[in-house]
Amino acid sequence: MNEAKKKFEGIITAAGSSIRMNRWKPEVKINGIPIIIHSINSMIRFCDKVIVVGGFNYSELQKLIENYLLSTSGRKENIRLIKNKNFINGMLSSVKCGLSFVSENTDGVFTLPGDMPLVGENTYSKLIYEFEDNNYDVFLPGVIIHSQGENKGQKIKKGHPVLIRQQIVKKIIDNEQEIILRDILKKQKQKLCIVEDEGICLDIDNKTDLIKANSYFNKYLLKKETASD
Repeated sequence: MNEAKKKFEGIITAAGSSIRMNRWKPEVKINGIPIIIHSINSMIRFCDKVIVVGGFNYSELQKLIENYLLSTSGRKENIRLIKNKNFINGMLSSVKCGLSFVSENTDGVFTLPGDMPLVGENTYSKLIYEFEDNNYDVFLPGVIIHSQGENKGQKIKKGHPVLIRQQIVKKIIDNEQEIILRDILKKQKQKLCIVEDEGICLDIDNKTDLIKANSYFNKYLLKKETASD
């Protein structure tokens, strides 16, 4: 008998005030599409439900999500927007807020910062494959970076999304000692999954990052979308 198909949900944190960007990031566009919508689009294909956690500028985030649902005929039960009233306490507070709305029958949960819009579908597929084939609590994507010059060589750079098992959700919610998610996850059994996707490391914090993201999208992702049409 085949094992039942695993169920996944996702959390996208979009509660910050975008101080370094000097502009509210979720509505900033790449190829005419808001960053937050790019993040949802890549995740929703692999999740039964995506939970978007807002805070700062919450009403505008509501409008973006509503417009997305209207334009895609998406179902409200697949995308849930919640408000983190304590978003000023940092991203971990938003992750905890999102995790408290995860379904009990979900096997695994993806977590992704909302300012990382260019994660490829193959990364989600790879993480799910490793999740189903290995007995770890946390699955992290990593990409091999090749450097030149005096430090010529290669290193592995970790990124997002992170995939966690249902059984450690409560550990994260109840943790009051750590202030960032990474330090909580270090204490769990981790699996590093190598992917060919620089999008796992492309977070958009400022205008320079946005220029890099647009260049990456036009060079790699736009070609893939055109080829698939």
